[in-house]
Amino acid sequence: LMQRTRYSIALGIALGAVPVLRAQLSSFTSVDFPGSIGTQAYGMNPRGDIVGFYTLPDKSIHGFLLRGDRYTPINYPGATSTEAGAINAKGDIAGQYTSSDNITHGFLLHGEAFTILDYPSVKGGVKIYHQGGVKGDHWGDAEQVGY
Repeated sequence: LMQRTRYSIALGIALGAVPVLRAQLSSFTSVDFPGSIGTQAYGMNPRGDIVGFYTLPDKSIHGFLLRGDRYTPINYPGATSTEAGAINAKGDIAGQYTSSDNITHGFLLHGEAFTILDYPSVKGGVKIYHQGGVKGDHWGDAEQVGY
């Protein structure tokens, strides 16, 4: 009986340690752009930088970069909305914006310089690879086409 009690106690301690170990191995980061009513994270690079978009109470949509605990807004100049969709290991950010004539365009942000990835009717967004390549898709005549 004494031997069984020891095994039961040892098993109980071991099973009780599993959730503690899992909690120590897992971590979660809440991504909520300050002042927004909604935040969507779309991409993360190996350094842990996160990009996405947030919506303000006036329903305007803006891209963001979260590096460490610092949020940086991303807004394509003159756009009615901007969404950051991907970030590579170098920190280059790809995404899409909507111009005032309601046309969606792709962009690449390197440092503080935007490059337009202007393919008609970009709809599926633009992605960037850690090696530096970019891919996207657009809607042609009732079909989706990649580029």
